[in-house]
Amino acid sequence: MTEECPRPSPDNIVEFLPYICYTMQAPFGVQLKTRIVEEYVSVIDKAKKTKKDKSTIHALQQDPEPGDTPASDVQEGGVGLVAMTALYNASGRLVELLVNRSPVPTMLIRVLTLCLPFQPHLYRLTVCNGVFETKTLAAISQLLVQSQITELYLSDSPVPGHRFSQLLAYQTRLQCLSLDRCGLDDDDCIEIASMLTHPNPASQTLLVLSMGSNNIYNRGAVALAVMLRSNRKLRYLNLSGNQISNTGAAAIFGSLMEFPLSHADIVSKRLRVVQYIKLRKEVYAKCYNDLIATASDSKSEARRKPTTRRKSVSTGASLSPDELAAKADVMTTHLIGPFNEPFTCEATFKKEGAVYSYGNLCLSYLNMSYNNLNHPSAVTLAEAIQAQQRIKALTATTEVGLVRVQLEGNPLPADTDELDTVQAMLDRAMLSGSKGRKSEKFLGRLSRR
Repeated sequence: MTEECPRPSPDNIVEFLPYICYTMQAPFGVQLKTRIVEEYVSVIDKAKKTKKDKSTIHALQQDPEPGDTPASDVQEGGVGLVAMTALYNASGRLVELLVNRSPVPTMLIRVLTLCLPFQPHLYRLTVCNGVFETKTLAAISQLLVQSQITELYLSDSPVPGHRFSQLLAYQTRLQCLSLDRCGLDDDDCIEIASMLTHPNPASQTLLVLSMGSNNIYNRGAVALAVMLRSNRKLRYLNLSGNQISNTGAAAIFGSLMEFPLSHADIVSKRLRVVQYIKLRKEVYAKCYNDLIATASDSKSEARRKPTTRRKSVSTGASLSPDELAAKADVMTTHLIGPFNEPFTCEATFKKEGAVYSYGNLCLSYLNMSYNNLNHPSAVTLAEAIQAQQRIKALTATTEVGLVRVQLEGNPLPADTDELDTVQAMLDRAMLSGSKGRKSEKFLGRLSRR
């Protein structure tokens, strides 16, 4: 009588994922390879590794079987086979899943979502040259909601109907999104920009957005400029290899320096203030009542057991009304967070009877290489960086503004005073924000078509 093989556990995704897909009679197979991500580990950290960690690493480092093929080559020799690579760190924890030149079925993403509670260190999902269905993006967006993933790379993976904006529709931990060479157009860019406009959920978390080598023109660039007026989280924006001209560049550069608030900006700001105050009052009242109820229960318990020695508890009857109010206020802030507003009194000023914003000083890296920018864009860029220098001198902001701009591959003149000025100011900004480390050479300064 043969002994049955034990059923794989979800915490062993290398064995579990192919097994569960086979069990569910999925119309595809899964081949999952493993790789160790090399990283520095100190002698102390090595000594701290448990026997389980060491055995996991040893198992992962075993030589593959002779019949195995690299993940990137599987799709060429097999139909309906999804080739994946699981990357582990030196502690034997899964940190990244990579799919290269393979289809990405919706069912696979849903099965992977079931494994997420057992993979708390998985922070990156990479798909290169993937084949997607439209509904697969919706499944990925749900996966992001339920995971710890902070980086999503979908390079060279166009989707019918696009709809990449749904990846940013919900509250997630996503900090980096790469959509290079995904066939994005202006409409896609407009949808993505709307998701990153304050106060939408993605505007509070995303730090890096890369949309290089797509089909984005001025209309999409203007939408991104409108987004940058209120977004104070994005640090890195890559628009290289698109079709943006001076009009789109001027809009983006204009959002980085002072601009007047529109009537809609002012109305929406006031609405956000009212909504926050209302929410804060509701949460505060609940926290305060809960503390009062806890104090009342403590008193009742003490009366039933008068001989019991009571310990002083911060949420108990020992707190005075003022202390209860202060504790309720702290609890409220912890639950709903501080008021997050890009157009606060400190970030705005009045000029000529209008309210102006100081502009976006949070974006630090802007890549607009290989577009259609010429001399007027260099002039506008110089004006924007000069304006940022003035703002930093006049205000107490801790933001450094732009410190790196890439413009190579544009039809710019080789020698212009504006680009020389930009280079000097970028060096100065880098020195002020990086403890004396000098910036790299301004790459766009010598660009020619």
